[in-house]
Amino acid sequence: MISVRISNLDVLIDDIRRQKLAMLAADLGGVCELAKRLDRNESQISQWLNGSLLPSGKKRGMRSDTARWIEGIAGKPVGWLDTPDTGLNSPLLNQMLELIRHINDDGLAIMQPMLVSLANSHPRSQKNKCDQPEGMAA
Repeated sequence: MISVRISNLDVLIDDIRRQKLAMLAADLGGVCELAKRLDRNESQISQWLNGSLLPSGKKRGMRSDTARWIEGIAGKPVGWLDTPDTGLNSPLLNQMLELIRHINDDGLAIMQPMLVSLANSHPRSQKNKCDQPEGMAA
């Protein structure tokens, strides 16, 4: 499979899909919960998220039909996994941007827990393992 560049953005479709899949995992409570929702092994989800290397040395991608299937199960609109996220729709980020506009010592004190929360919600900070559904090998 060949990963294509999206329009004039210097981004590969597989990179966008990995980012959006990570967002979906975070929204659901982690990779474990996403694996359960998709009825897939956690290692399969991790391979999609991390772009595990294939024997050819290329990163593993996600086929379009797989992306559409995931969107359907997750209740996302068709093409959601292919649309770059600007991050500007995050309420937490919007609050932080507003504080930055009027920064002072009080603003810094308020921002610190927000930044910690944002960092902790990042998919790479979630390293939880889960019990595999019956009949699925790890």
